[in-house]
Amino acid sequence: MVDKQVDAMVQKLKSGISGLDELTDGGYPSGGIHIVSGPPGTGKSLLGLHFLVEGAKNGETGIYISLEETEANIRRSLTGFGLDEGAGENLDKVIIIDLTLMRETTDLMRWQTLQGTLREAVQKEVITFKTLQDFLTNVFRIHTPKRIVVDSLVAIGLSYDKNNELREDLFCFCTFLRREGVTSVLITESDDESGLRTRFNSEGFVGDSFIALGIDNIKGELRRSITVRKMRFTDHDTSQRPVFLGKGGITVKADAGMF
Repeated sequence: MVDKQVDAMVQKLKSGISGLDELTDGGYPSGGIHIVSGPPGTGKSLLGLHFLVEGAKNGETGIYISLEETEANIRRSLTGFGLDEGAGENLDKVIIIDLTLMRETTDLMRWQTLQGTLREAVQKEVITFKTLQDFLTNVFRIHTPKRIVVDSLVAIGLSYDKNNELREDLFCFCTFLRREGVTSVLITESDDESGLRTRFNSEGFVGDSFIALGIDNIKGELRRSITVRKMRFTDHDTSQRPVFLGKGGITVKADAGMF
């Protein structure tokens, strides 16, 4: 357990998800690296969008780095779940950077705008954590985000042949994000239905938090869950809790158990 006086001194950023902040005693510790893991269909990307929309409500700039889904699909999720309504006039504070094409190039200077048409690339190469760090260094000169989501680490990690090199570069990337002072949600995939076993077995070690989204087959019905496996600097609930997706996005039943 974390000392309550120490816990009270930790600045928190709300997740924007009903119930989740109750599990974490107020939200994500500010400036930290927060790993979100889970199998397909558990709401990982949606969780990241909640986090940025919550910041936008308060006038905070947030950046969503997408390496797998197009900007159009991400905005479709915002609209489909009604999250855009929550941000109101501040929705433009949620900046979505579609880097699906960047996985084919490291010619970063060809991106003249963050939300306009991406210029045709020349140099063909897969993306690494060092490449992404170089790109974000340029991005942070234009914007001063308080929140950032990277979706997903797997899209970057697959370019590595050796796990020790991946872990070293991921550690350096996380150090860079901490140094920049942003609060980061880094999404990864799980190799099991509980969300606890990440693809590269390294992500949970570099994060200040590790949140697992799971899915269980209970009496023939698939049911989603969330577990805050790890969260430094703060007290938190470690029980598996039910998760529901619907209008308004994600809802966590913080006072209920799985059944």
